Amino acid sequence: VLTSAIILLLPVLLGALLAVLMVVLVLAARHALIVILTIISPLAFVCYLLPGTEKWFEKWRSMFMTMLIFFPAFSLLFGGSQLAAAAILQNASTIIEVILGLAVQIIALPLTPFLFKLSGGILNRIAGIVNNPNKGLIDRTRNWSKDKSTEVANKRSLGNDKLKGRQLIRRAGRHMSHRQRRAKERRERLQQQADNVYGGSNLHKREDLHAKQAKRQAEVLAAQDENRYAEAVQGHVPSDITRSAPDRALRRLSAQWSTRQDLRQHLKYQQFMDEAEEATRNLALEGIRKSNAQRAQNKKLADNVLNNDEYQRIAGGNVYVDEHGNNLGMDAALATAVAASRGETAKSIEEAHQVINHYKFNAQEKQELAKGGTVYRGNRVFNRNTPYVLEAALEDQMKNGTVDEVVDLISHMPPEFNGSVAAGLASSSVKGKAPFLGGKLIDDIVKGSIPDEDALLKYVAEWVEGGKFKSEDVSITDAQGVKLLQKAFNSRHGSIVTAEKRAAFRKKINEALTERELKRNVTEAAKEQYGILKTML
Repeated sequence: VLTSAIILLLPVLLGALLAVLMVVLVLAARHALIVILTIISPLAFVCYLLPGTEKWFEKWRSMFMTMLIFFPAFSLLFGGSQLAAAAILQNASTIIEVILGLAVQIIALPLTPFLFKLSGGILNRIAGIVNNPNKGLIDRTRNWSKDKSTEVANKRSLGNDKLKGRQLIRRAGRHMSHRQRRAKERRERLQQQADNVYGGSNLHKREDLHAKQAKRQAEVLAAQDENRYAEAVQGHVPSDITRSAPDRALRRLSAQWSTRQDLRQHLKYQQFMDEAEEATRNLALEGIRKSNAQRAQNKKLADNVLNNDEYQRIAGGNVYVDEHGNNLGMDAALATAVAASRGETAKSIEEAHQVINHYKFNAQEKQELAKGGTVYRGNRVFNRNTPYVLEAALEDQMKNGTVDEVVDLISHMPPEFNGSVAAGLASSSVKGKAPFLGGKLIDDIVKGSIPDEDALLKYVAEWVEGGKFKSEDVSITDAQGVKLLQKAFNSRHGSIVTAEKRAAFRKKINEALTERELKRNVTEAAKEQYGILKTML
């Protein structure tokens, strides 16, 4: 009880102190205002005599009368509260009655705003500094007291322990709190039940139909507003906005008025379209900017998880484990990070393809860029510092390039691009021009076994020695592919191919050049190069 009393007593004491300060402040302000108003009274009477300035005299008189009336009214109110408080305190027998008496002493304070309103805006603003519901010291203290008292009451209501008989006040407080809560729940339940009964009535059903119809009509109007704006942005003047009645009348009377209004309306719509276009453009740019920032954040987070076991452990949590205690959540977090990183990389490369298509890079430029060279487009520079564009150019050339271009890339790309070269070769159309550029070659590139052209020529020679060639493969090999075979036989690795395999390969060449179904696939340039190759065999 003592704790609650102290909490309740604090705002009363503070209120009393503020009451004294406020009275002093208000009386000082009132005195100063009366002096000032008295000094300027001759000017006020001059305003009363001069035409057009009588309103200033009325303002002076109103404020002067207000200041004179305020003090007697405030004195009567404050004196009455002091008299009532003295009577209560003299007969007080409990702490509650003492608190009540002290509160009555400052009861004039919450009533003074009404006097301030009568006393004009200046004193009213002065009072607002002290007695503001949100910022005033008195109201803030009263609110704190109320909240603290509620907090203490709630703490005492906690627990299921039975209070002893001597704790009568606490037991009564808990019982009252429970009854209040039950009453609140009963009101809410009865309200819900009443709502349910009304929801099943015919009256509600009819009103609900009208409400849904009104909502649907609002949706139609909103859609019309959106469409009208979208069409207006594109230059279409809305046809469902009618002119005002005076404008229609003036148009009928004057062609000049009509022309002038049409020009003015045209200028307004032109300005509107320009502003709308700028707003739409800026909104789209900010949307792209936000998307890019989010993607960069996701990529950075994924890379951090990929390279940090501690991050993987945190993301994995402590619950997702197998029967041996292994943290499967770590593996799931790692897999998610890998998928996110690869997904962002793939998306960036796909966007780089769009850049290449936009700037219309030719095959020579893409080949140069894929090998780490530089390509210029206006103020844009594309080179090794634009890795995704480089990857996109490499992917395009590996997929659609000629045999010479593909061989050039296989032979000269740095080791860090082995995965991209192998992936591009796996989906490349070059296997239809040189069938030996596939299969095991892809695995060798991934392993790093083809670091240069010499290693590639060795692979080609081993392919021939392996005897995996068929007449069909020979027939579809183009002239550039045959030249690569020639280079392999002329290299130091040509000795790998035995006489037996050379003879077998010569036989397959003859079949491809003579059999009717096969020779139709052989180009004239390839026939010429095969003639040279046979002399090497």
